[in-house]
Amino acid sequence: MTNNESPYFKKKEQPILVDKTPRNQIGKLLVNKAQKGNRLLNYIKNVDWMFESIAPDYVFGNDGCALFLSCRFHMLHESYIYNRMKQIRSFKVKILLVLIDMDHNEHIIKELSKLSMVADFTMILTWSLSEAGRYLETYKLLESKGTELLKHKPKDDYRSQVLESLTSLRGVNKTDVQVMIESFDTVKGLINASMEELTMCPGIGEKKVKRLLHAFNQPFRQSNIRKQSKINFSENKQSESTKEEPPIEEEPEEDDSYQDLNLK
Repeated sequence: MTNNESPYFKKKEQPILVDKTPRNQIGKLLVNKAQKGNRLLNYIKNVDWMFESIAPDYVFGNDGCALFLSCRFHMLHESYIYNRMKQIRSFKVKILLVLIDMDHNEHIIKELSKLSMVADFTMILTWSLSEAGRYLETYKLLESKGTELLKHKPKDDYRSQVLESLTSLRGVNKTDVQVMIESFDTVKGLINASMEELTMCPGIGEKKVKRLLHAFNQPFRQSNIRKQSKINFSENKQSESTKEEPPIEEEPEEDDSYQDLNLK
């Protein structure tokens, strides 16, 4: 293997382009012409792509791009990725897609992580070419999606909201919640139920009952918890002070009469 070859490229490296990348207006994943021969392209099957004269290796959307790098290639050309990152500045989303293809790679990952933070890149580690291809496909498919996709969408119906809130307790599953709703009809009846009534529900053991009662009776505000703990502490202190101390037994005085005896 020569110094200018990579196990993932069949052709020699091409000169680095200045970042004058045209924005992606054609709906395809743009691929740098220097990526010809990269076996990673064989795993990009779910999106359309085409070669283009661009500075990054891949461009998805109007503001996203990615650079591809293998650890083995970085060992041979340490300054390569630094020069590539330095030329790319006009993208909001900049991905460094790293392929882990060698053992003892901790120092390489640490070095690339520092470099990514300085250059404002997000580093993603992959352990196969197929995994790297799926990342590129996902970024391309979700290029037009907003942050609302990541937000949690609460359920609209009341029963689903009760299931979601009660299953947040550790050890309580959906089946337990459904059994308790059917047994007590309403949430108010469930909250007001006693420990004996809760244990009568099938599948609800003592541990789950204690967790439920603790959640139902715990104050919402942290300050109330602190006040309650202070009150309990003061009450315990007063109860300890009111306890009668056991009487102290006086030791009998020693008889000193033997000191007056004149023992001969």
